[in-house]
Amino acid sequence: MEMEILKQLIADEFDEIDVDEQTGFYDDLGADWMDMLEMMFACEEEFEIEIGETRMKEIQTVGELVELIRQLSKA
Repeated sequence: MEMEILKQLIADEFDEIDVDEQTGFYDDLGADWMDMLEMMFACEEEFEIEIGETRMKEIQTVGELVELIRQLSKA
């Protein structure tokens, strides 16, 4: 479920619909830090969680973000 919602957020932010858990935000999607902050805010709002900049700086791939969302959603 998280992956499908995240795919939509990525499509909105990066105009990219063909992503999987191995897709890299920086390498494959060409994200910069501002893009990642926007993605963080969108995820925080959509999933009603708090990620924070420190955690977001560690995220490199879509799969890592999905896992973090799952962890924070359980808390």
